[in-house]
Amino acid sequence: MLDLTETIFMILLPALLALAGCVGLVALRGRGFPVLARPGWDGAVLALAVGAAWVALRGGFHDPTVDVHDWLPWFALLAASAAVQLPALRPAWAQVGVLAVIIASMLGLVISQLPVCHGWSLGEKVLWFGGLGLGWVASVWAWRRSALAAGTGVAITTLVLAVACGALACLLFGGMRHAKLAAPLIAALGALVVVGWWRRWPFPAVGAATAVGLLLPLLLILGYFLDEVPLWGLPLLALTGLAAWPTAWGRLRNAAAWKRLLVAAAVVAVVAAPVLVHGIVKSIHDSGEAPY
Repeated sequence: MLDLTETIFMILLPALLALAGCVGLVALRGRGFPVLARPGWDGAVLALAVGAAWVALRGGFHDPTVDVHDWLPWFALLAASAAVQLPALRPAWAQVGVLAVIIASMLGLVISQLPVCHGWSLGEKVLWFGGLGLGWVASVWAWRRSALAAGTGVAITTLVLAVACGALACLLFGGMRHAKLAAPLIAALGALVVVGWWRRWPFPAVGAATAVGLLLPLLLILGYFLDEVPLWGLPLLALTGLAAWPTAWGRLRNAAAWKRLLVAAAVVAVVAAPVLVHGIVKSIHDSGEAPY
């Protein structure tokens, strides 16, 4: 059960911070701040709002070498910086290189602290680190391209659905802690949805896609190692972030926004269904075996 304080920190705080940050961005941009002409500031606002919520949920800053979850606020700061800086990098391979460095740093810090990873051989470490890292970099890069192609409103709404599926997967596989940590992402994205459908909103969704692409897979990886999220489910949940991309193809490109959103939602549902159905079946089976 959630108490009132947790609910405020998980939902109300990040939503209000994200909404206030978006309003502030528009106001400052209108006053002629040239630095705010760069895309990606929406992602910075999102990541900072989520980071603040994580600090509140964790009860402040703590030594991250004691509990791996105390790295999360610092990773949110890193995601905020990446959301703003990546669009300014040219050529494209420079963006991929910076993404790879950021993700390698995050993944290295996380894996080095997980007890289950301490007994790995060098070959196992290389295999796991390389596989997860490459998949993570590819996901963020593809999410960014999808957000640019689909348009702001559809892209951000699709990101909400993708994060919701990730949070539900964590919950179904015994990761209440990680589902709670995903809730601020959903709440802050909800605030961005409000402004993302506004015609005068000046920022494409590439910043939000960068921030979510760096933070959500982290929670899913923790859900795999510390809970029971299946390994085969990670790529499927990552693919949900690309559900808006087909709406930029063919006839759908010029279709009404609500039609494109319905298509994106259907793609999310189809891709995430195997993971979520498996989780529901497992939850029912586990509850049936519970002692009375």
